[in-house]
Amino acid sequence: MALMPSDVSQIAEKKPGAYDTATTISVDHSETDSLHREKEAGKGDELNPLIAWYSLVAKPIPRKQWATMPRAQAAVDAEWTKLRNCDEGRGTWDESLVREYWDVQKEAKQKLDATGIHTHFGTLFDLCVEKSSELEEAKRRYKGRVVFG
Repeated sequence: MALMPSDVSQIAEKKPGAYDTATTISVDHSETDSLHREKEAGKGDELNPLIAWYSLVAKPIPRKQWATMPRAQAAVDAEWTKLRNCDEGRGTWDESLVREYWDVQKEAKQKLDATGIHTHFGTLFDLCVEKSSELEEAKRRYKGRVVFG
């Protein structure tokens, strides 16, 4: 039995506090279960620049590939240079004090035993993406990133 408009109006006419009996509605799906519902079409104008803006994609470029692409290599090099020269020329990290990992690890264990302070280790790695990769070649650009992880 399907829900009819008259049933809805009867349910809506109930006044608050007059719920002495429960109202149940049974719906018969046997007629609609066998019908196929067509897929809905996309919403909005897909050629609208604002909608296209939110669909731009950054495609990851593998290291072996961007090493052979001058524009991609320049983007990664520019990111390294930016991080080395920032903070009024002092850089993001101090490369003049580079030491062997095993020496630093031994010192960190001694520091932990003596003071209870942990030392955290990480690695810098670079990556490259091609921004606007779905557009024509002239509108694409490469973005390099250096990440501490």
